Amino acid sequence: MLRAGVLTVALIAVTCAPTAASPARASPFAEIVSDDGRPCLLIRGTVLYRVGQGAVLRPGDLIATEPGTLLMVAFGSGATLGGIVAVGPSSRLYWMERPDRVALAVRRGWIKVDTLSAGERFTVQAEGPHLGAATDAGTFVLHAGDSVDEVFHETGSMQLWSRNADGIRTSASSTPNQFARRGGAGPINLRFGPDVIFVDAMPPPFRDPLPLDLAARPRRSAEPERLREVEHEDVAVWLSAPRDWRSGLVKRFGLRLGGPGFSH
Repeated sequence: MLRAGVLTVALIAVTCAPTAASPARASPFAEIVSDDGRPCLLIRGTVLYRVGQGAVLRPGDLIATEPGTLLMVAFGSGATLGGIVAVGPSSRLYWMERPDRVALAVRRGWIKVDTLSAGERFTVQAEGPHLGAATDAGTFVLHAGDSVDEVFHETGSMQLWSRNADGIRTSASSTPNQFARRGGAGPINLRFGPDVIFVDAMPPPFRDPLPLDLAARPRRSAEPERLREVEHEDVAVWLSAPRDWRSGLVKRFGLRLGGPGFSH
C-alpha cells in the first residue's frame, strides 16, 4: 500500500501494427496517470516544466522527484502491461533514447524495476555511475549514492554489470536474492541478501510488490506546465555525469551555456 504524496506515471511501450515490410516496434512513451498533489519537475529540450496527471513523457526527458515523493511507472507493449518501475524520493533520472528497451540513467536516488511478462521480451534497464542491471522477467532495486551504487536482485532473471566513466561494461553473474555493492572503480562486492543499512534506507513502498493496475485507470490528458528556460543549477548534476550519459546533454544545452542563468 502506497502512502500519500505519491506521483504515479504510466510508461507505455506502443507497438506498431505488424506489416510484412516493417515489424518494428514504435518508440516508448510515458504518461502520468496519478498525481496526489506532488508533481515532478521535467526538463525537455532546454525548458523546465512541472508535470502532473495526464502529462505525456518522452525518451530524452530528465525527471526529478521531490523529497517525500514516489514516482510509479507502468510500462507495456501494445495493450499488454509489461511491468512497473518505481522511482524514490529526491531521485534524478534521464530517460535515454534506446530503440529496443527502456533505458534509465540514475544520477542519484532509488529505482525499483518489476517486469511482468517474459513473453513480451521488453527489457527495462537502469544504471548508476558504477553499477547497472536489466531484466525482461524479474525484479530488482538499484540505489545510486554519492560514491557507491547498490543493486538487489529480488526475483527472476537479471543481467548485472559494472561500468567505468566511459560506459564500458564488465558483466557479472547474478542470482535471485543476491546483493551487489560497488564504490567508485573498485570491485563488485557480493553477498546473499541486502544488509540492514540498505534495507533501512530503502523507500518503504519498495519492500512491497509494485501495483500492477495503474495503466488501466482512467485519466484526462494534460499539457506540461512551462516554468522557464533551464538554468545551470537545473542541469549541473547531469553535466558532471559519466561521459556517455552527458555527451548528448552537453550538445543539447550548448546554446544555453553562455546565456542568462547559465554562468557559474
